[in-house]
Amino acid sequence: MLNYLKKNIPLLGFIVLTVVIALVMTVMDIQKYIGYREAQRLIGVYTEEIRANVAKKPSHNRNNLKAINADKELLDKRIYDAQCRYGKIHRAKLQEFAKAIGTAERDLLNNFKEFHNKLAANEKADTSGNNDRKIFDKFIESLYTVDGKVNAEKKKNVTAAYDTFAKYASDYIQYRDVEYKCFLEALGLPATDTLGNMRALFDSYEYDLAKTIPGFTDIAHGEKFRDELERFYVIPASVELDKFELAYRQLGIKLDLYKRMSDVSIIKVISLKNIPPVVNSKQNTPGMQMKAETSPLAGKLDGKYMTYTYEIKFTGSMNSIRDFLDNLSNAHKENRIYNVRNVKLERIVESENAENIKKVFEDKESIKFDKEGNLSEAYGKIVIGKDRSVTCELVVDYIMFVDDMIKRTPSADGQK
Repeated sequence: MLNYLKKNIPLLGFIVLTVVIALVMTVMDIQKYIGYREAQRLIGVYTEEIRANVAKKPSHNRNNLKAINADKELLDKRIYDAQCRYGKIHRAKLQEFAKAIGTAERDLLNNFKEFHNKLAANEKADTSGNNDRKIFDKFIESLYTVDGKVNAEKKKNVTAAYDTFAKYASDYIQYRDVEYKCFLEALGLPATDTLGNMRALFDSYEYDLAKTIPGFTDIAHGEKFRDELERFYVIPASVELDKFELAYRQLGIKLDLYKRMSDVSIIKVISLKNIPPVVNSKQNTPGMQMKAETSPLAGKLDGKYMTYTYEIKFTGSMNSIRDFLDNLSNAHKENRIYNVRNVKLERIVESENAENIKKVFEDKESIKFDKEGNLSEAYGKIVIGKDRSVTCELVVDYIMFVDDMIKRTPSADGQK
């Protein structure tokens, strides 16, 4: 055999090479199998680790946490800014006040809510507003009191800042002589009053209120003046004792609507009526609706927003009507949101009805010549189009964000 192999050296080399290759491949297969088993083991370990991580709160590093919190603060700010568009009409002046005393608007608002929450039950704001002046005085005092002592420099700044705000508030008829009500409202406490004070407001400023209504002097004279004035705003005697907060709010909204009409030269307001909210009645057939059994001054609450609806009828030129609608659309710049719908235009001029026009053309005097042969002044007079006034009817929704407002408690001793 050995001699045979010696004589066949190539065959011997082939056999040796085959054996070596087989051994190498065997070793490689064993290594791969060992690696496969290790991979299976690691898969099991990592699977358990993933399950454990899923059960944990999301992990983050310090920079990611800072970025997340910064985004959250920015989102909260933008949401609040959007909400403030809906009725926070005193916000700009409140921001000025906060800046003047060295704080931020949100901090000031939060401080006031905490302050009001800590008040005793009989000291909190009630529907009569009897406690409002004390609430205002105590809160203002808290702004310049440090560790129970009055800080003279802070008091000076707070007093000056409030004087500036009060001057702004006095521009509103309903806040004259009670500017602190406007300040409290800016802080989230809705303004209210009593029947006696509401009547006093009309007594003191009835002519100022009347001047805001376009064409009002053409409607009301003498004894009917006061009755008509209250009809265009709100009749204090008809307001329920716990609804004066609504009356005050309605007064403010209507004052703004009349002002916007005056600004664009609307000729005359014929009527401005509250449309009470409509709700589904459980007693009626499903889908049927009826008026809510609430004050006609009430609005309709939809989530965090309250809507007050008005039906307005007035006369003016087409240009003034167009300008009025633009004015309502641009009111968002002053944090007021109006939604206009159901616009109806009508032009009815008595002198332009068919019978009157026919009479003009049948009147021979209208084309008569004088002795000099000149046509009479009546010839060529304007028959159609001289009066360009148009009657407009529309429905307006005024929308407010009310979720953050402080709720008043019922008055313990009623209102007078």
